[in-house]
Amino acid sequence: MCYSMFVENQDMIATVMPQYRGWRLKLLVIILSRVLRLEMWGHGIGRHSSNDIWHIGKEDIGALSNYLGERMFFLGDKPHEVDCALFGMLAQIIYHMPGSPHEKLIKEKHYNLSSYCDRMKDLYWPDWNERCYNVLTPKDDMGKIYFSY
Repeated sequence: MCYSMFVENQDMIATVMPQYRGWRLKLLVIILSRVLRLEMWGHGIGRHSSNDIWHIGKEDIGALSNYLGERMFFLGDKPHEVDCALFGMLAQIIYHMPGSPHEKLIKEKHYNLSSYCDRMKDLYWPDWNERCYNVLTPKDDMGKIYFSY
């Protein structure tokens, strides 16, 4: 996910960090993509080719989908800690990466993961849309960031 969002598609940085524009955004893109590339190299995933990274990601998503199967949650009918951890990762793909190959893969082939995320979201964040879409928005003013409605 990180590789796809911030190394391969550097335009995504502007999308997730709208408070940066102009030269600040260009500098952020250079620094962030370099730091993330080095971090991924250190973790090992960055030592693979772009195609290999995508293939590994597809296999991971498929494995999660197969393990979840028809169950409500990963360990049965009630959510556990593992559900919290996996929801955090899957929610990034489903809700934060619209139009990405990862999101398309889940929506088209592993739709049980999408349903699972919706269940977790509805169970723990019934006010999700209000909190996520009616939020304070950043406004840049001479390098200072203010928030307004």
